[in-house]
Amino acid sequence: MLPPCHGSHQDRPLPRFRLLGKRKPFLDPEPGCKFVMSEDGEGLQIGRANEGDSYFNITLSYTQEDVRNAKVALGVGFCPDVNIDARFVSAVFRVTFWYYDAQERRLPLKIRELYPTDLREDEADVHIGRGSERSASLNLGYSSASVGSTATSSKSAEYTRKTYAQVRGQGIHGNVAEWTFQENKAEPGRRGLKPQYDLSVTLQQIATTRLVCMEFWSKAVLVKGKNLVGATITLPIGTAEKPHERNLDLSNGVSNSVHSPQLS
Repeated sequence: MLPPCHGSHQDRPLPRFRLLGKRKPFLDPEPGCKFVMSEDGEGLQIGRANEGDSYFNITLSYTQEDVRNAKVALGVGFCPDVNIDARFVSAVFRVTFWYYDAQERRLPLKIRELYPTDLREDEADVHIGRGSERSASLNLGYSSASVGSTATSSKSAEYTRKTYAQVRGQGIHGNVAEWTFQENKAEPGRRGLKPQYDLSVTLQQIATTRLVCMEFWSKAVLVKGKNLVGATITLPIGTAEKPHERNLDLSNGVSNSVHSPQLS
């Protein structure tokens, strides 16, 4: 039996010596766990990486479109610490889908639709009120409980930031989806990525299995400081060599007549 997913994460304290560059990957706290959609349809956090009070995270949920197609909804949230004038300037998120047939062969699940493929945002103001909490409006879910994706500011602050970014996705007709996020470098006074991005893929051949297997990794670039150069740090969730693994249980929406060796 696969263990259930709870949305666990382990934040790290700030390094004693605040070196710049790439941090060690945040490893999977729940490798290979099984995600079951709750009755209220809320999603679950499946990855998170932090640097002090700044963090970014990934959430997962799904909706059954019909017996042969399932829409997997993913969210990526960016919550920089406004007290040190931090911002996330770029990120990449890559996820692979497959299933096991009755002969226990690993087979790809093809992507029929993907969103977004090319999204260029209009400039938007994001206001943080004095003494408030920053929120990316993502559902983390601990033991299927939904809580806001928030990080409390270390100091009271009143802050208005402008965001402007481009998101590109690819992977239709394959089984690997990849999105890249990039702030507009040409825009004066650029303010990084916005707090939340909603992503989705629609998978084919869902009728052949009750379990969608997925592995993913992501990384985001955080800049700290009051100038446009600042101190640059890369935060990785997993790696291409050691990705996070999740199993999406479709038992409630797919016929149980097809055996899935990973779910028995």
